[in-house]
Amino acid sequence: EMTAERVGVVLLCGGFDRVLGNGVFKGMINVGLPSGKSILQLYCERMQRLCHTLQRRTEMLAVGRSSRAISIPLYIMTNQWNHEEIKEFFEENKFFGLLPTQVTFFTQANMPCVDPKGMILLQDRGYMAILKTK
Repeated sequence: EMTAERVGVVLLCGGFDRVLGNGVFKGMINVGLPSGKSILQLYCERMQRLCHTLQRRTEMLAVGRSSRAISIPLYIMTNQWNHEEIKEFFEENKFFGLLPTQVTFFTQANMPCVDPKGMILLQDRGYMAILKTK
């Protein structure tokens, strides 16, 4: 609800690239654009454009009144394996133009998947199946 100032973006950032062979988390991959931008950078730039567009619209509606700067919070869900790396990626890239106070990182909880007898299930050979609990 934008009019009630209750808008935020949640970005699920848990996948690891096993297919393309980059050996990094999917959001950090250069997607092949001439700019060399990562998926995370593209999302952050879209958020900046959205904030700018909303700011201009708010200013047009508030003729003669002052309007506050619009900032949409970004919540990034990571996992236990990539939390620090994703945070560092944002810090190294100066949050891709977003304010550091605008970005919140949180870790999803994980539990192993078990069968009815309590035996741990495997996702792949050598990889335990994980149940995301949050």
